Amino acid sequence: MRVLVPALLMLTGCAQDTFEPPDLSALAPGVQQTLAGAEEVFEQSLATATTDVDRAAAWGRLCQHYHAHHLVTAAVDCYRQATSTAPTVFDWHYFLGHALRDTGDLSGAIAAFDRAAALRPDNRAAVYHAAITRLDNGDIYQPGSLLRGIDPDGRDAAVQAAIGRTLLLQGDARTAVGYYERALSLQPGASRLRYPLAQAYRKLGRSRDAQHQLAQAGDVDPIFDDPLIAELASLSRSAQFLIDRGKAAYAAGDVTAAERDFRAAIAADPLDPSTHATLAILLNDLGQLQAAQAAIRRALELDGADPTLLFLDGRLAERLGDHEHSARRYAETLERDPRHFRAMFLLGNAAMRAARFDEALQWYEQATQLVPRDVNARYHAGLAALAAGDCETAVDWLTDAMSRQSNYAPVIIALVRARAVCPSLADLHEGNLDLARQLAEAVPGNETVAASLAMALAAVGQFDEAL
Repeated sequence: MRVLVPALLMLTGCAQDTFEPPDLSALAPGVQQTLAGAEEVFEQSLATATTDVDRAAAWGRLCQHYHAHHLVTAAVDCYRQATSTAPTVFDWHYFLGHALRDTGDLSGAIAAFDRAAALRPDNRAAVYHAAITRLDNGDIYQPGSLLRGIDPDGRDAAVQAAIGRTLLLQGDARTAVGYYERALSLQPGASRLRYPLAQAYRKLGRSRDAQHQLAQAGDVDPIFDDPLIAELASLSRSAQFLIDRGKAAYAAGDVTAAERDFRAAIAADPLDPSTHATLAILLNDLGQLQAAQAAIRRALELDGADPTLLFLDGRLAERLGDHEHSARRYAETLERDPRHFRAMFLLGNAAMRAARFDEALQWYEQATQLVPRDVNARYHAGLAALAAGDCETAVDWLTDAMSRQSNYAPVIIALVRARAVCPSLADLHEGNLDLARQLAEAVPGNETVAASLAMALAAVGQFDEAL
């Protein structure tokens, strides 16, 4: 193990212990070269430093290079050297907080962020990260007041989302919804926020709104403007940094920059399947389906057993009209991940397209067993049973679906029709007509609803009105 300038450290008296730099041998050659250069600059800077602030800066710059390349344990040790050398310098306490957080030491991170905020009370980033880390550490009350103090006008999406998170954890879903909606209005590309927003909607009984949010959910976080972290990130030559920067660019609406960073990440680490998959997801969102498929298949060449990659290839094949290939990929996904709900549900859809209605019903039924609260799978199970000619089973599924989401028009329409065509359920026809009339009043002028009402009328013998 290399030991950096031990004689200088003893002469300056700035080090708590002799610092042993991390082993770089497992890193990519370009990263090794960058970090070796940073260590050389550190030794030169420390040798010429004349004040504690300068010596701390030499340490701090070296720490930043380790931190930017995810050598966080070394970064923590290094930042501690900087903070002990110049305790009144904000930057090194702030970066130490981030490094400790990255190692999982949340209590230590909170203390470091608090010291940074005490040195510069006007620094929004220190307060924000102190609040977020408290939240992650189980404190659901103090973070709210800290966050409101740095965004009194509600103009920062990341802060608004964090306040929403505190409220949701406190059980106030109604108020939390407003904060999450505000955050998404400020940064519509922050797709990860749609998960907790959907959770809040479900707690309020708004299942349809929750499903709409889940359909748009992704892995892009809201951006918090943090110049110091941007400076840290700029030091990195790692593929992960490029992916993170690309995701941030995409969230901000700059798809050109996002694609450039994702392709650069592939160039930096061409054997990582996740970089190819990330590019494929972006290209899919941009409608470049052929290019997206090429990217995901390159990822599969590198890891053909990953169920997420298999599923993504199936989705792209389906969008391109290759239903046979997509169904095969969904089946392969389930072989490797038997609890993959979406693959199960989409295999039901594939069976429906092929008019294999009994098989479709089996897939939908399995999906409901996996996610019992999912209304859409129950609705489709009802459609499959109806298509298979089993109207009684269809009515059972659709009645169950409506009991879980009583205002979902497609379920009501399907239930009205299933009851109307089921002679064995004649005792339900009068009540079915009432349900059809209520739907027609709620959705006037809709041809599908009108046709369903006509079927309900015909079922009770009111043919003239049905016509």
